Amino acid sequence: MEIELNGATYHVREHGAGDRTVILIHGWPDDGDLWRHQVAALVEAGYRVLAPDLLGFGKSERHPDTGRYTGARLAADLLLMMDRMDIARAHLVAHDWGAVVGWEMVASAPQRFASYAALSVGHSGALFDLDHGKLSNLWYFLLAQTELAPELFRASDGAFMRFFLAGHPQRDAIADRMVAEPDYLQAMRRIELAHPVAEILLAALTGQLPGPVPVTVPTLGLWGAQDELMWRPQIADSERFMEAEWQFEQVDEAGHWLMLDQPDRVTGLLMDWMEGHA
Repeated sequence: MEIELNGATYHVREHGAGDRTVILIHGWPDDGDLWRHQVAALVEAGYRVLAPDLLGFGKSERHPDTGRYTGARLAADLLLMMDRMDIARAHLVAHDWGAVVGWEMVASAPQRFASYAALSVGHSGALFDLDHGKLSNLWYFLLAQTELAPELFRASDGAFMRFFLAGHPQRDAIADRMVAEPDYLQAMRRIELAHPVAEILLAALTGQLPGPVPVTVPTLGLWGAQDELMWRPQIADSERFMEAEWQFEQVDEAGHWLMLDQPDRVTGLLMDWMEGHA
């Protein structure tokens, strides 16, 4: 279905008709179909499942205003989606950039969520800790924000993009689309451009970064042991910013896209977590 949220059009996949709702938020460079393995199991278990395409991704609008892609603005959109679809309270599951949005949602409207599960990406307070081991992994965030990034990603039939997405089970299909549709790559980049990493780090170094908002929603952190993009401490250390139950699980033999690499294991962990926080 298509739904207008704060002046932008979102595509939302809706499955099942249970009286318990789960919202699944994808990250870069995916769309709501990322969760296809989890959707089937959740619907069978009696959940109503919503899997929106984030703004600029999938079938959602490729909105030209970069300012519309901040975590806070996207979180506000999805909270409005809940209102429009008569969802008073839900379980929230989010991955990658979607997890950035998810952390915003549970921090700004904790009463709306029975539980949260963050996959691969932790709380911003842990993500931007000034630790050399962590910061050395931010190179691709900085690269993605340079003017040459789109040309670099598309050059030589997307060779660099294929290298960068080596761990993605659908790498070639994604790279092919980015090469064929330059506007699609540009639309997805807006979520990165809306979060200028160098400026955020400067604010942290000069004491101008606002203090991290503690989370009061029970939260599960999942990280793939073979994740080549995000490092373990940035999600495991999120416990420091919790004022509610926190559980961390490492999924072995899984990379950044752990819900695709180990679908049964991830689905089981998510369902156990949600069943424990009805």
